[in-house]
Amino acid sequence: MKIWLKAGSEKQVRRHHPWIFSGAIQKVEGQPGNGDVVEVLDHASSHVGWGFYSPNSQIRVRLASWSKYPDQDWLQQRLTQAILRRRELLAGGTTTLRLVFSEADGIPGLIADLLDKTLILQADTAGAERLVDDASTLLEKLLTPYTNLVSILEKSDGDGRSLEGLAPKHRLLKGIQDPFTFHENGLVYAGTSTQKTGHYCDLREVRLHIRSYCRGKSVLDGFCHTGGMGLNALAAGARSVCFIDQSETALDLARQNVQLNHFQQPQTEFLRGDVFDMLRQLQRQDRKFDVVILDPPKLAARKEHVPKALKAYKDLALNGFKLLTEAGLLALFSCSAAIQKADLVTACTFAAWDLGINSYVVDEFRQSSCHPVSLYFPQSQYLCGILVQKGEILL
Repeated sequence: MKIWLKAGSEKQVRRHHPWIFSGAIQKVEGQPGNGDVVEVLDHASSHVGWGFYSPNSQIRVRLASWSKYPDQDWLQQRLTQAILRRRELLAGGTTTLRLVFSEADGIPGLIADLLDKTLILQADTAGAERLVDDASTLLEKLLTPYTNLVSILEKSDGDGRSLEGLAPKHRLLKGIQDPFTFHENGLVYAGTSTQKTGHYCDLREVRLHIRSYCRGKSVLDGFCHTGGMGLNALAAGARSVCFIDQSETALDLARQNVQLNHFQQPQTEFLRGDVFDMLRQLQRQDRKFDVVILDPPKLAARKEHVPKALKAYKDLALNGFKLLTEAGLLALFSCSAAIQKADLVTACTFAAWDLGINSYVVDEFRQSSCHPVSLYFPQSQYLCGILVQKGEILL
């Protein structure tokens, strides 16, 4: 099965960008199904590459190879290269990290995370779904020098699956489904095989870095998920941590993680609710914090969502500033590729202006090194953050 690109549409693809949108396609030969491999040709019928077809998605083809048909040998080569890229992390004792990062590692739609001795696979596309079983077997062998896996799970429930016409899928591929624990930066975390709210390895290095700002401080961990930021603040010797999340499941895991690490309960507070609303409620209670950490879920999945997302970020910055003590620190994050560091700076600038205060960017954050950014796929750079110090009143 083959597809032909419109004249000029092959330029970006030949530069190894893996996405072909529906508007770039001139014609299709045959009737490729969801996840089928198709050969991509330019308008003059010259070979461009091989990719996985997605008839229901705006991204109609995801290129997997420019020279070699994507078979099992191709998959083994790609997985071997992915593990090689993370060799120093694995050999250095890092046991919680992303092993396969989809297009950035040349395997579109496939994600693999290692949580100690548990491997979790996720397929976000129909093409990747066909690779899961083989990837499970190959990764287990490739990881043998570093760890002996106890369990392998498939938890394919990402938002992108609905765009591919795929239902969520949870499977046990090896081992047992009992709850497990894993370690990161010297802390213990709880995990469960059916847990939809997974662990975000992209913030592993940020969580460790945030410790340097939290010793002896009162900390608010907004959108806390399973408590990773707050746990690291407690590990640094924070005086107190207030965890906030809308999900009771996430808060339960955050509580469990606090207990697993034997932190003192009087140091911690758990509040359930919409974080945007809770920031205002805490203001009404005259609460103040030395450090406010706000790491919302993806607010701009597509470019058309950006204007609304920027308003939301300004709202978070404004109300985060209001909760800070004098010279307090606001950490603000984006996990949307459409929202970059400059957008966060702009949101904080407008918020500071409305409050009539000076403020200063004192640190910046990026996704962990186990989430490499491909030079040919800029969308793989998606996570950013800034640390802003609340300043004095403008004179």
